[in-house]
Parts: sequence; C-alpha cells; structure tokens
Amino acid sequence: MSVEKINWISVIERVLRNERPAVTELIQAAQTPLFTFCFHLCKNKQLAEDLTHDALLKSLSSLSQLQNQESYLPWAKKIARHLFLDYLKASENSKVHLQFDELPESADFTQDPISVEQIHASRTLQLLDEEDRTLLILIDIQEMSYEDAAVTLDHPIGTIKSKLSRARDKFSVLYNDNGTKSLADSSIRQELELKKKISN
Repeated sequence: MSVEKINWISVIERVLRNERPAVTELIQAAQTPLFTFCFHLCKNKQLAEDLTHDALLKSLSSLSQLQNQESYLPWAKKIARHLFLDYLKASENSKVHLQFDELPESADFTQDPISVEQIHASRTLQLLDEEDRTLLILIDIQEMSYEDAAVTLDHPIGTIKSKLSRARDKFSVLYNDNGTKSLADSSIRQELELKKKISN
C-alpha cells in the first residue's frame, strides 16, 4: 500500500492489537520513503538500509508512545535521523561525503550537462551542516509539509521556516561558488530535481 493511501491511524491501532498483517502493512508503506530519506542523509546504500531497519524496529517497539498516529512517518524519520547522528558521533565524523563510482578517463561531461548538474547539486548538498541538509531533503526533495518537518526535527513551525530560508541561502551561495549555474531560492526544487537526479 502506498503512503498516500494508507490510513496510519487504522494500521497503527491494528499493530497495537498485535495483528501481524498490520505490521507487514506498516513496514511496506514506510520502508521506501524512510530508506529514501536515510539514503539522502548518508549517501551510502548499506548504511541507509541499516538505518531504515533500525528505525522501523525502534518505531514499532515505541509505537504506543506516539501521540499523533497520523504523524507516524515524520516521527519514524525523526528516529532515523537520531540514529544517523549517533552514527556520526560514534565514527567521529562531522560531514558525510558522497561516494561516486569511478568514472572512465574517456567520460565527456560536456555531452551531458544534466549529469554535471546532478553531481554538482549533490556535492553541494553534502557541504551543508547536517540540519540544513536535512531540512532541504525533507521539504525541497521529499516535499514534506512544514508541520511534518517540525515533527521530524523537533522544532516549532516558525523555526522550521526561518531555518529553511537560511539553508536555501547557504545552498545557493555554495552552489554558485562552486559552479557557474545560478540557482534561485524560489526554484530550488525545479533546479535540483534531486528526486530524479541523485536517488540512484
């Protein structure tokens, strides 16, 4: 069942009644968007899979504590983010850099300007602080609402809006400092198209 069609309240109530099919339904609905979020955070498939797995398990074990059941997915992303921050702390890393496949020496980027844009936008995103990067992932890539982003990041909506504006400013400056293409804040989603460009 897709995220758009699932009735989180109904499914969660059934999970809390220990109905096995409901557990499967919840996992199937949450797994892909949660993995996508984790992958955008760490740019490592294996780590993203581990974070997704652990976040799902932790969310299921703590499900009775969730007050707003409609906010399950933002809440699960909050759990995944905290797991990711714990990973960074444990590995003493302050940044996570993209790992690109090695390109052949004959690769001609001039023949595919979109590919250059993909890589440049992705690398620029990774230069941001973790919270700024997460904000752009949630709102500009995954199109999460301010309300849901507030749940994931545990900030008031007003704070989310102001932080998002600053994060977009930082991204735009970094993008333009490291390339020749201008990126206006008002069209960040259209210019990045990160859903299609850096998901693989």
